[in-house]
Amino acid sequence: MHVFLTGEVQIGKSTAINRALDVLSMNTGGFRTIFLNRSDVNRTLHILDAGRADDVANSENAIAEFDKNAPRVFIERFETLGVEYIRRAISSAQLIIMDECGTLETDAAKFKQTILESLEGAKPILGVIKARESAWLDQLKQHPNVRLITVTLENRDNVPAEIIKVLSSYRRLIPE
Repeated sequence: MHVFLTGEVQIGKSTAINRALDVLSMNTGGFRTIFLNRSDVNRTLHILDAGRADDVANSENAIAEFDKNAPRVFIERFETLGVEYIRRAISSAQLIIMDECGTLETDAAKFKQTILESLEGAKPILGVIKARESAWLDQLKQHPNVRLITVTLENRDNVPAEIIKVLSSYRRLIPE
């Protein structure tokens, strides 16, 4: 079973993942996304290798630029970096991180297919799905191998323990 979190922006989804990972001490891979310049104008979203603590945001891993208009999305980076990070995690990590799946990758067919293929695999996935309605995101939320947890102000402190409980079915991955 794969665990994905959803919920409002800045509610604590990534924090819950990090807290669970601190307890699990697992070798991870996959991808994380982070914003640079958090203001509403002139900000960029970057895709980073979740298996590398030293991976930093730079112009070569920007996947979208935001200004007052619609975002400018760099689909080719989803198709190259994103796919590479997921495939590397499938082959070498104990746990695949996907933080976060959203609507920017709607036109990234290869990236989306790689995500869907990984959902069919046995390697556990811990991720975030943006709280939006779209055919792509609904496909992930409704996938039979996905356990979706909605993070709220009321439950966010308990979510890391819930993640650990679900992933504990992978006993060989949990440290003694």
